[in-house]
Amino acid sequence: MVFLLSHVDKSEEQIKEEKAMMAADVSANADESSSINEGETIAYDKDQLYQQLTTGGGKVLDNFDLHEAMSADLCLLISDSHQRSLKYFYSLAGGVPCVSHIWVRDCCKMEKRLPYHSYVLPAGISLTRQHLIEWHSRHNVLRLLKVCVSSKNKKYVETWSSVLEVAGCVVKDASMTFEPGVVNFVLADASIASHVKSSAIDLGIPIVSSEWVIQCLINGQRLPYDAHEKFQHDYHED
Repeated sequence: MVFLLSHVDKSEEQIKEEKAMMAADVSANADESSSINEGETIAYDKDQLYQQLTTGGGKVLDNFDLHEAMSADLCLLISDSHQRSLKYFYSLAGGVPCVSHIWVRDCCKMEKRLPYHSYVLPAGISLTRQHLIEWHSRHNVLRLLKVCVSSKNKKYVETWSSVLEVAGCVVKDASMTFEPGVVNFVLADASIASHVKSSAIDLGIPIVSSEWVIQCLINGQRLPYDAHEKFQHDYHED
């Protein structure tokens, strides 16, 4: 058994924004809501969870490792709610279920491994559909797409190249010569290299932000590159 732990405190602004998005979808039915009541007030104690999981024979990874995740008989990410964390994005990309920490508590209480399916957390909030998307197994939506990642920020390039590879993409070298059909899209931030930007524009290759990748993973489908303003590589909040 292999586990990842992820917890990020959400700001009041994030919570307010999420509530506004969910309120906009007044027609959402029960099947589209989380199967776990995320409002249940049980503190997320990372140290305690680590102790409980390892005592029960599990291994807790510091970072996402696709080989370990796929070779384990069970791999879960444990969190207290849907997250916008790197580990959560890796899990979405790799098809690793994200499960409520309440599952760990209940397993310890019952002294056996319980089925985790009723504890699964949502994939996240869809910007295009304006509500929570239930967890799904459609993690291959970007598989075999060829992508170039460009930014002056080396960490950005390394991180998102890694996420895209876990999602099944073929990551191309940004220093290559662009030709038709070599790249399906360019992932970049505002510091995109000028030669990459000009080549992509000349060849009609879409340039998108990391939010496009995130939203494709959350929605479980390949979204139009221009479906939301936040998909623009140079988008910034006013």
